[in-house]
Amino acid sequence: MNKISRIAFNRCSPFLPVSLREKWRRQVFLKDLRNSDVFLVGHPKSGNTWLAYAIAMLLNKDQAERIHLSNLKQFVPTVHGRDYAIANFNTLHNPRVFRNEQPRYPDDYPKVIYLVRDPRAVLVSYYHHYLVFCQEEPKTLQEFVQEYVSNGHVVDFEPDILEWDAQVRAWIRRAKRQPVLTVTYEAMRNDLRSVLVEVGRFIGFRLESSDIDTAVLRSGFESMKQDEAEYGSEAYADILAPKERFIRIGKAEGWKSELERESIARIEKKYGDVMKHFNYVTAL
Repeated sequence: MNKISRIAFNRCSPFLPVSLREKWRRQVFLKDLRNSDVFLVGHPKSGNTWLAYAIAMLLNKDQAERIHLSNLKQFVPTVHGRDYAIANFNTLHNPRVFRNEQPRYPDDYPKVIYLVRDPRAVLVSYYHHYLVFCQEEPKTLQEFVQEYVSNGHVVDFEPDILEWDAQVRAWIRRAKRQPVLTVTYEAMRNDLRSVLVEVGRFIGFRLESSDIDTAVLRSGFESMKQDEAEYGSEAYADILAPKERFIRIGKAEGWKSELERESIARIEKKYGDVMKHFNYVTAL
């Protein structure tokens, strides 16, 4: 999309009928989609930013020192719920990698890296993310979990996010008919280097051993915490005094010390069948 077309699109699209606007946006998306494009998809707080940070190092090894959590979107852009926004990144070299927690046209994606994390850990981390943006009296963690499990989302916070199990089931099915590499957060915690080798091979990007070593070193949690402390985080860039850090503890089973027994039971009852698919052992 050229500059004039993009301006016209942005000005006019809000006034179009919904069906026509959606058709137009998909046409824009398909026009600018490349066969080498890769989409990094996953429920919020599944490790999307962490893996994107490492991938940015690999794809831009000559600029690795310039990459920080605060400017990550320049290298691995976010297009959450706005697939057509890939038109804004025509200057990026192949392969382009986009983060999208709310895919609009997933059946058209040439390649997908799908991230999965234990839902108990997801909801704890998601709750801390919610606390940063909550302007009213915040819910407790237990209230947050109950509302999410009951409704499939938290009503006053990102209501368009697809529920954890529905999203996972959809990508398990989709992986049977299109190129999807499924990566678990736990695998990244156990052996990030092996995951990055697999990711590089899937993307089709030739990697040197030293490049992977650099990405692993820079993507360690202590290194990322230091990066955020020094340069800030893209997610909280407009919040002057965040109540939480974007990079927290990153423990695979940190949920055990925060969730009450009742909340664990709710999550395991609702998502137990899908959890078994990834060998997430139930606690109750």
